[in-house]
Amino acid sequence: MTRNHKRIMLTLFWLASLAVANFIGGVIGFSQGTRTQLALSASAATETVATLRLLRAGDTTGAIRFLETELDAQIAANIFGSDAYHSPYNLFLQFVFDEHPVEANEWFLSMVLKYREEYPPVTGDESTKAKLMEGLAPYRNALKPNLSAPTSIGR
Repeated sequence: MTRNHKRIMLTLFWLASLAVANFIGGVIGFSQGTRTQLALSASAATETVATLRLLRAGDTTGAIRFLETELDAQIAANIFGSDAYHSPYNLFLQFVFDEHPVEANEWFLSMVLKYREEYPPVTGDESTKAKLMEGLAPYRNALKPNLSAPTSIGR
């Protein structure tokens, strides 16, 4: 093997190892994010308990205010974090579910938009409220997805 051939092979190996290391690092980061999300769902249970306590105590105004604030936070998370599904580190879920989570998300957000048009956001200043409504606007005419249809694997 010539010296140039060895140099080329070493460079190719180095480039391939960079790509593999980057992908593995992303997968690890994505799985850590998933575990964080699971921990947050325990937090959501605590919030549900707080809301139930307000309702059982007869404080419906406090419960509604709490739920409205929570809804605004969820809207912001869904709208401003909606590209996470398309991460290259999320290939497994994309392969398994294809576009279904995104299509279903659009329809669910259209339902949220209808509610928010009836009951405007309560969280933040007028600029923040306008941004939430602006973020929901593209979902106005989203169609209800057929979640029972087979996915197109390997598009």
